[in-house]
Amino acid sequence: MRRRWRAHHQHLRRQHRPLRKHLFVGAFASIAATAATVWIVGSALWAGEHAGQRTVVRGDGSTEYCYTSTRAQRPWRAPLVVGAVVAVVWGITGAFARRATLPLAELADVARRIGAGDLRARPQPRPHRIAEVAALADALTDMAERIERQLSDQRALLAGASHELRTPLGHLRILVETQREQPSAQTLGEIEREILEMDALVGRLLAQARLDFAVAERRDTDLVELARRALARAGVDEARLRAPPTLSASVDPTLVLGAMSNLLDNAAAHGGGVEALVIEDAGELVRVFVDDAGPGIADEDRARVFEPFFHKGAKGTLGLGLHLVRRIAEAHGGRAAAEARPEGGARVGFTARVRAS
Repeated sequence: MRRRWRAHHQHLRRQHRPLRKHLFVGAFASIAATAATVWIVGSALWAGEHAGQRTVVRGDGSTEYCYTSTRAQRPWRAPLVVGAVVAVVWGITGAFARRATLPLAELADVARRIGAGDLRARPQPRPHRIAEVAALADALTDMAERIERQLSDQRALLAGASHELRTPLGHLRILVETQREQPSAQTLGEIEREILEMDALVGRLLAQARLDFAVAERRDTDLVELARRALARAGVDEARLRAPPTLSASVDPTLVLGAMSNLLDNAAAHGGGVEALVIEDAGELVRVFVDDAGPGIADEDRARVFEPFFHKGAKGTLGLGLHLVRRIAEAHGGRAAAEARPEGGARVGFTARVRAS
């Protein structure tokens, strides 16, 4: 990889003039033109007439003062001065060009290392950097950190998904063999439940991928209608919906529907059942939350429940549901939160901006 990069770099140098040479040639040409102008004007001035005085003593002892006009005969002064100026300008221009382009060469090397897989490569902090170079270095650092974080999350996601898929697949294999030997409606129902569980897991993985690549398609959507669909999908009575007749917002309907479904699934699996799905108009924001009838969430776990793969020892879950709720909320300019209800249970939900910012 390094050899190929060097060959590519040499090819670019042959095809294009380096920036350092552009800076050097431009600065040197402008200053050299200024020096040439000074030379011409100075030569014209130094070659002008100069008055002089001469004293002549005659034979009779008298003194006569004579005034003469002479022309300066020092043509070497102008070339000497201009040559000295050009030499100084040459050195200053070369040092300036090198100082201006050296950070760019270092950034190119960092980008090459990141492209080769070294995601820990970062630009070295330098004082008194050029503003544009500093902005480029910050953008490159941010890009590397995001790529490293996304790849780390994806590795953990794949590891967790492969682990969680083994359980339903193994159970499904046993159920298929049982159904083949002793067909029954109960076994078919269990097979269907395992398939639905794997389908939900795949849906969460796809939603995670969409958020990782920032593929959100916002459009005007009736959130109340989305809530009715989420309740029907979760098998919860629509009477538990607490919302105005209609509430429109610019959101990605697929992602927001997934967030509502995850809240309902979380309440059913860990909260003792769904008490209510509430949608509120909060001006520039909309609030969506689910009240459950469970024991509530411990104070130390209220922030952790939105972390990936956190499931507090629960079996048969990947711990991605509430994490996706947080990611979906952030993608819509809001945030996720969990709190205790005064009457018992937990309230878990998120906010989203009505309009894209």
